[in-house]
Amino acid sequence: MIPAAEFDGHARPACRENSAQEYSAGCRRIPLSNCRKWIKAKTAPFLAAALAIALFWPSLKGGFLGGDDMQYVTGNADVVGAGWGGVFSSSSLGYYHPLTPLSFRLERLVFGLNPAAYHATNIALHAANCTLLYRFVLALEGGAPAALAASLLFAAHPLRAESVCWISGRKDLLCCFFLLAMLTVYIGYVKSRDWRGLAASCLLFALAMLSKPTAAAAPFALVLVDWRLRRGWGRVVWAEKILFLLAGAAMFSMSFFIGGFFLSASGAGLPVMDKLALCGRGLWFYLAKTLWPARLSVLYPHFAQPEQFAAKYLPLSGFAALLAAPALLCRRKNWEAAAPEKTPLCAPAFFGLGFFALLLLPALPFPDLFPADRYTYIPAAGIFLLAGAVFARFYGKAAITCAGAVLLACCWLCSARVNLWLDGIALCDDAIAKIGNSADSTAVPTMLANRGAEYFTRGQYANALGDFTKAIELNPSFDYVYGYRGAACSATGDYARAEADYTIGIKSRPRYAETYVNRGKVRYAQKKYAAAMEDFAKALELKPRYGYAYYARASVLAALGRHEQALEDVSKALELEPSAGAWRLRAAAEFALGRYPQSAGDYGKAIALEPSAEDYLSRGCAVMRTGGFAAAEADMNEALRLRPDYGEAYVNRGIARGNLGRHGEALADFDRALSLNPGDAAARNGKAVAGKMLRGR
Repeated sequence: MIPAAEFDGHARPACRENSAQEYSAGCRRIPLSNCRKWIKAKTAPFLAAALAIALFWPSLKGGFLGGDDMQYVTGNADVVGAGWGGVFSSSSLGYYHPLTPLSFRLERLVFGLNPAAYHATNIALHAANCTLLYRFVLALEGGAPAALAASLLFAAHPLRAESVCWISGRKDLLCCFFLLAMLTVYIGYVKSRDWRGLAASCLLFALAMLSKPTAAAAPFALVLVDWRLRRGWGRVVWAEKILFLLAGAAMFSMSFFIGGFFLSASGAGLPVMDKLALCGRGLWFYLAKTLWPARLSVLYPHFAQPEQFAAKYLPLSGFAALLAAPALLCRRKNWEAAAPEKTPLCAPAFFGLGFFALLLLPALPFPDLFPADRYTYIPAAGIFLLAGAVFARFYGKAAITCAGAVLLACCWLCSARVNLWLDGIALCDDAIAKIGNSADSTAVPTMLANRGAEYFTRGQYANALGDFTKAIELNPSFDYVYGYRGAACSATGDYARAEADYTIGIKSRPRYAETYVNRGKVRYAQKKYAAAMEDFAKALELKPRYGYAYYARASVLAALGRHEQALEDVSKALELEPSAGAWRLRAAAEFALGRYPQSAGDYGKAIALEPSAEDYLSRGCAVMRTGGFAAAEADMNEALRLRPDYGEAYVNRGIARGNLGRHGEALADFDRALSLNPGDAAARNGKAVAGKMLRGR
């Protein structure tokens, strides 16, 4: 049924129920045409979302990638741990963006660590962002054709692949979602003057900042929105921006005070003019990749800084001229006086280029930051908006044909990138092949380190060790790779070399608690207990809510026979990061202290999380100490079901059966244990006792 409002302004024929012919003649044309318009208006925003889902659906077959996916999700205590406080009181990878780990944590609680669920969320967020971009362009008086063209390009452009296919790209998707919602709500506020819209847009801006701090440039984009909507520059307008700037400053400061912003020292000694020159090169680089997405890579070499003054500052001057040209044309044509449907192209050109530059600038003035496709996820919306305006201006068969060809090319390139992201090794190989001849001495070693991390997650430690070693040979100052190589050496049993590598990593990055824990583990493996305890204590000093550090220190305390202290540490570890290993360690400490019922209960919790023959055996032994021989026999049966050649389980089941008076069955168990291990003294003694009991009958 079509709402009555759809007929406003139209003459309505008088249609009677008993005259089908009269109804057909008088009512057919208007309802059907309005129905088509109604359907188009309802379905158009979701065309781009449907295209996005179709293009990125294959990424559901992908898994977690080595490197950041481990630190963001699978190895992040804020995601896999027990407590929720760390999500808001700590940070992942050097800046404060708690909504990203919060989203991962919620998924982990529902879906565990099934990567398909995380990929599905990324696809859903990208589809939602496509719809929001359509709404934003439409609200900005861009018109339906412009909004549809912009959202389709946003959905299918190959530069989207990194943020959507990479699980750790969630921060870009979340930030874009809240940012586009903020801009759309703000436009509603400008048109309605309802203060609740301003409050809602300010809240959405804070959420965008909590997803990724680079959204700090968004208040300046609001100035562009005001300009595009022909809004005056009164005091109220500037007062509004102060609210956003204060909120942004508060959110951004958290990255320093809570996150220890890792980019804060990047280029600290670089002159301001050199940083501006760096921004100019970055703007042209990303604009070129947006307009001509050829030879895309997961990582690009750093921007080189020419020595000549003209070559250094020409890119920035050129982009400033590119931005100034449409602004001057707008002023010359007095576009503010023109009707919205007759807006000259210079207005969307200035808005689109300005939006692109403003939202991209926070990722540019850091010389240590590698260029990457993901940094364009939000800024490129400005270029797509401009493309949509051009399409709407020349709307016709020729424009539709050209736009269709461009969209098909984008879909083809995007599909190729999506398939490449399914395999982390192939992705790194592709990047190494494309940047192999670069003069940047850090690009190839970085990709070798990333490929080594992929090999490591797959258990291919020899390949991982080879990549890490080659990366260090190419760039010995690559400090964090020493930590990676230390992990590979530890996995292959080369503890001395692993300790040396971790020590180098600690000297270069003394505030990484994880490296202290890793060195403590290899020192523990070498029975350097005092040194290991120092490392774990330092890790907990740097990161007080580090559950695994408590668990590792408890292991050392248990090995030293200090079981009461071990219980304190492992109980703290269970509060922060519950795991089968932690329950197992606490159960062993309680067993050593003679607390057999508690030990049996904790082994049961370990079994619930991760059933193993060893835990069934240990629980059976604890139960036997309390006289529960029937329950102990049942546990030994489970242990033997999981591991039929488990000689120790046969011995303990024999003991349980002997205490239950079933000496013949006990004798058979001891014989089976001796057939597996003829030197088993416990089995020989048990057999002797069982035989004596049988003869005594």
